[in-house]
Amino acid sequence: AEKSPRREFLIGPTLPKILLQEGKQYTARNLRYGAALMNVRCRVKEKGEIGVTLQYQSDQPVGLIVQNRDSGKKLARSKKMKSGTLSFQGINGDVYVVMIQ
Repeated sequence: AEKSPRREFLIGPTLPKILLQEGKQYTARNLRYGAALMNVRCRVKEKGEIGVTLQYQSDQPVGLIVQNRDSGKKLARSKKMKSGTLSFQGINGDVYVVMIQ
């Protein structure tokens, strides 16, 4: 049997020092991946930590799973819905895999 292709993309918040001011937030809007439309917001926290929030909507219910690309540690998971919000805590410069189910 043929495997279905994995549906995933990477998020790698890498802000330069000048933008790493605690409390600042940066948003990328209207990012399309397949049938899903997303907004990604990064909020600068202390010591290089970044709060990442994904807002998504899709014609079909989808669930998201976020994991650290290097460690494989799962950081967040959403229920299957047509729209929702998923947040996780990351580190500036780390890369995260977002899997769509």
